[in-house]
Amino acid sequence: MKAKIDLETVRAFCDRCPFNRWLGLTIVEIGDNWLRMTMPWKTDLLSSPELQLVHGGVLASLIDSACGYAAALVAGHTVPTVDLVTDYHKAAVPGPLEARAEVIRAGRSLITARAEVRDCEGNLVASGRIVAFGARANNLGGKVPPPA
Repeated sequence: MKAKIDLETVRAFCDRCPFNRWLGLTIVEIGDNWLRMTMPWKTDLLSSPELQLVHGGVLASLIDSACGYAAALVAGHTVPTVDLVTDYHKAAVPGPLEARAEVIRAGRSLITARAEVRDCEGNLVASGRIVAFGARANNLGGKVPPPA
């Protein structure tokens, strides 16, 4: 699988989403079918201030975004997620997070990607996968955002 878009384009796709900007997501590196994404630390990510643990929904969002933009690399456009699976392995402590996502299958209409999320100490805290609709979206009324 060869990437159909470059780093600048996939970053623009990511930056266009207000939620991604709030999370502070940054795509730092890409390959033909993979990318590396970072998320900075902020206290709003906590599930419990007393325990100082990152909310599981934040980790799921990071997996969804990293996998989705990896899928966009091979599709050449943004893709909607149709299925998301997240596995939690270890509590994420305060600090920046990093996800590495790769496309593991790209069919005519569906793209499957998987990701691992690691904390600032390099510990695997979550992993997961998405299935995304990779074809140009006729079922979305043709409302696929144009490339940035």
